[in-house]
Amino acid sequence: MSNRKKIGLLGGSFNPVHIGHLRAAEEIKENFYLDKVIFIPASVNPLKVGENYLNPDIRLEMLDIALKDNPYFELSDIEIERESPSYTIDTLKYFYNDFPNDDHYFIVGSELFSNINTWKKYKELFLYSNFIVIHRPGSRSSDKESYFPLEIKNDFRYLNDGESYRDTEVFEHKSKSRIYFSSINGIEMSSTMIRNLAGKNRSIKYLVPVELEKYIVYNKIYTEEIE
Repeated sequence: MSNRKKIGLLGGSFNPVHIGHLRAAEEIKENFYLDKVIFIPASVNPLKVGENYLNPDIRLEMLDIALKDNPYFELSDIEIERESPSYTIDTLKYFYNDFPNDDHYFIVGSELFSNINTWKKYKELFLYSNFIVIHRPGSRSSDKESYFPLEIKNDFRYLNDGESYRDTEVFEHKSKSRIYFSSINGIEMSSTMIRNLAGKNRSIKYLVPVELEKYIVYNKIYTEEIE
């Protein structure tokens, strides 16, 4: 029996982390039988240049509060420690080289994936990790070719090998890594919405975990950030 673990990798600004992030990670963990999901907050997201980033130590503390009750969720500060723009290629190489006995699954939303051709060294990404691309039900085209940006679509073939993942289409990269296009229920919300509400002293109850809500309100984390 293999001792290899299936590890989900979920990056983002997490400014702040919210119920939408947590619920998506929980659904993917369950659907793909992942042993754990690692949340990786960016130091500076190169796709969000100009965003007013909250102090990374505070974002790390908020994630720690939000994740502490789930034994299958972990926090990594590797991109914060890097301090430079957080390029996915560097993160995937890190996990690939430092944890060679695990199988990694980089989790990304379909909107971000559709622009993957703008990412640094995007053609190399699939050498270091599998990908799970998440959609909300009904958001996908029935045309499988439309799942991929033109620049990478010839690097994949549709894989119909009987693998059983709920609401998922599987493709194989020429390197043998895989992409799983998976529908989830999810919860529609954004960190921007939460920052705006908190900045106007409006309730963020039920949008973030209870303890995180208390932390944000008590410390007035976003009170001065009214957009």
